[in-house]
Amino acid sequence: MLRTLIVLLFLFLSTQTFAQRRGGHFEIGPMFNLEYSTIYVNTGELVITNTGEVKEEWKDSGYDTNFSGGVYGMYYFESRIALGAELYYDKIMSTDFESENYYTSITFLPFINLNFIESVENLYFGAGGGVSFIQEIPEYGPEVDPEDIREITIPLKLSASYRFKNRITFETGVHGEILGVVKDLARRNSFFVGVKIPINRILTDARYL
Repeated sequence: MLRTLIVLLFLFLSTQTFAQRRGGHFEIGPMFNLEYSTIYVNTGELVITNTGEVKEEWKDSGYDTNFSGGVYGMYYFESRIALGAELYYDKIMSTDFESENYYTSITFLPFINLNFIESVENLYFGAGGGVSFIQEIPEYGPEVDPEDIREITIPLKLSASYRFKNRITFETGVHGEILGVVKDLARRNSFFVGVKIPINRILTDARYL
């Protein structure tokens, strides 16, 4: 554990030094999201689309309020572009599930943020994708083949955020999966609002007060 903390401290100090030399800004700190989540399920029924194509029907299983929380790091190369990564724990369920049936996972998600609007300096639009390690799953029942239940999924993120430099970032967006938790049967989706707190920048500023 001590060795891990030393490595993390070394990486943190190295990134800080690099940011100072390049004129950029590095942030690291806690993040919290309120998630309005659902399980997108395959009903097994066939439907005919407007183009006449026959497809299996997918629908939301009901939205429920959940949460996610963890840590993030972000490097701002300049005022209009930033690269970041999140490591967080989440719990996702839907109103069609019993209260004891839910998914939990640990997700690592790199992303990029871009500022497209010069007149609004601190408004960023972001996109990213990563990997989720499923920790807990609902009771599926005999209709689901255990071999179709995935332990690792691929989540995506689209977001918009507003940054109060060296203080806090507010963010909203959507999470989805291109590789679902149950093969061809279920994917986790959610809308979210959240905050990121750049604790290293806050502590650095505090030293000069």
